[in-house]
Amino acid sequence: MLKLLRTASLIILSGCVSTESHLIAPEKYYFDCDVPPGNSSEWNRTITGSEVRVSGNLQLVEPRRDPTWAPVANVSISGVDHSPRVGLGAGIDWHIPDVVTVAPVTLSGPEMSQVLLSKAWDGLSIPFAVSVKRSGEFSVSAAAQSRALHIQGFDMRKVRLSCSTGHFRFTDVVVEIVK
Repeated sequence: MLKLLRTASLIILSGCVSTESHLIAPEKYYFDCDVPPGNSSEWNRTITGSEVRVSGNLQLVEPRRDPTWAPVANVSISGVDHSPRVGLGAGIDWHIPDVVTVAPVTLSGPEMSQVLLSKAWDGLSIPFAVSVKRSGEFSVSAAAQSRALHIQGFDMRKVRLSCSTGHFRFTDVVVEIVK
């Protein structure tokens, strides 16, 4: 009887032990991309997986003028040697300097016919997300505007944040990878 009581007690106590999994919050990245006119800078993270999702916020702090370079920021997912690449681009056209335009970037370049957002940029922080599956499913969103496109699938190797000819901030950037 004593043995049975001990066994029952152990079973009851083992049920009291927490089996709750401890979720680790995803790492958040910050990239303060501040470059003079005619220059660029980038941040890279190597990845491997069948699906990648990058999300965060992008803020244009100050565009700068250059005769040949536009103030732009990009969030891209690329293969080896940055090519092929897809993602999201934000930029200023000096014909309308108070407006930032955000559009998907596909394997063939910016998709200006698919513009997600054109908005006054003064202090604006734009939430964004870029998702790519090896199968070719590609989606982008900026400030709750989204587009789903299909591209030719490729071997994803890098997440890249970049800017040129201006001061841009990438905040709360999270990279999620499905193996």
